[in-house]
Amino acid sequence: MDMATEARLRKDAEERVALRRDELKKAVNVRDIRSHEQIDKCFRKANQIYRQCQVYVVEGDLDHAYIYLWLLVELYQRKMPRHRDFGLLKYENERKRLDKKCRDALALLERILDGMFQEELQQAQDAHEDEVHMMKQSTHPCELSAAMAKVSVSHADPVAISLESRLHALKGKVPTHLSPPLPSSPPSSAATTVSVSSASTDSAARERAFSTIRLKSNERAAAPPSVRPPPPLAVGVSYPSVHPEWMNADIQLGRPSFRSMQDEVRALSVPSSLVAEFTRIAEPNTLKPPYGVETCGILAGTLKDQKLSITTLIIPKQQGSADTCTMTNEEDLFEFCIARDLLTLGWIHTHPSQTCFLSSVDIHTQCGFQSMLSEAIAIVVAPRDPQKNIGVFRLTSPHGLELIQNCNLTGFHEHPSNVEIYSDAMQVTWDAARTAAVVDMRRE
Repeated sequence: MDMATEARLRKDAEERVALRRDELKKAVNVRDIRSHEQIDKCFRKANQIYRQCQVYVVEGDLDHAYIYLWLLVELYQRKMPRHRDFGLLKYENERKRLDKKCRDALALLERILDGMFQEELQQAQDAHEDEVHMMKQSTHPCELSAAMAKVSVSHADPVAISLESRLHALKGKVPTHLSPPLPSSPPSSAATTVSVSSASTDSAARERAFSTIRLKSNERAAAPPSVRPPPPLAVGVSYPSVHPEWMNADIQLGRPSFRSMQDEVRALSVPSSLVAEFTRIAEPNTLKPPYGVETCGILAGTLKDQKLSITTLIIPKQQGSADTCTMTNEEDLFEFCIARDLLTLGWIHTHPSQTCFLSSVDIHTQCGFQSMLSEAIAIVVAPRDPQKNIGVFRLTSPHGLELIQNCNLTGFHEHPSNVEIYSDAMQVTWDAARTAAVVDMRRE
């Protein structure tokens, strides 16, 4: 390859990177923080963003790494300092931690951009070699004329074809799938991924699927059943981790993701046995007279290859009543997750004597989780509901989520009835091949 051609290809690659950056920057849209919002949730969201940026760097997904890097900078350095509580002394350690994380992320920017340049240059060189090969194969005058015409079209806009397809994909929408079915008894195969509407599951099928976790009325009337104690605090559980070496690891090329960040919903995998295990742990509270006491748990997990997986069920210290449940050690809980590089993927709680739905209090709780991670889910276990024992919900986006983010009411209250605030969660699959580690912080 002569020097002039190489210089042209390098210039083309630089132009493609510039256009690529401009398009990716459009996905960096961080809303202003409302005055009634708690700043500690913003610190947690910033940590979640940083963790996802780490994963994308390690996996060589440069587009998402670039987006999440700037999401972190935009949130932590531009939005959060405007909140009245940002500078409070009690958040000093959080600020120091995120200051370092921002420095680490920005130190990677040049490497990410260099990786993008190498990708674009390689693509331009491959296209050039294909053109040269095509011309060499075309010996007949007519064939040579046709080949030259194709090369002419390519050189008229040497990067547009690839770039146009990239930008078109970035603007595309992720297909919407039907609601997932509720977990059933493990099938004979190792893992299942099913995609049918939960509404289509008839009562008989639901009865068979959840007969092992439903608390029947005649069992309540009898003496308190023998309940196995919850498992002890998980010890020696291996949690995926990205160590400090990730800052120096070579960035792998050739794995760009051109999916749209706008309205992107990543798949979320839930171990099939998780609901039954949580129901067993919550059973002593569920059976307390006269109406039972709610129990809640946190769903934590990992990101890999653009898929989220719940790996850990955490039972935090909590206080509950017949219709509420409140965590009492949120700081310890999230420190636990940060130390183990776990993402918070949602929560699960019981309705001992109510139907399967999200109350106004539940909706606000889910808003907190979903504001940190758009794929976060709320699982409700309602053993006394004859129609639906288990629900997997998300707030609708953008309408439901934005409505609750702007609502500063507390306790039980009404929301507008003309807006669908939440619905069955999409892009959720049940995996019979995996189990979740259980961490019961109530025993500490």
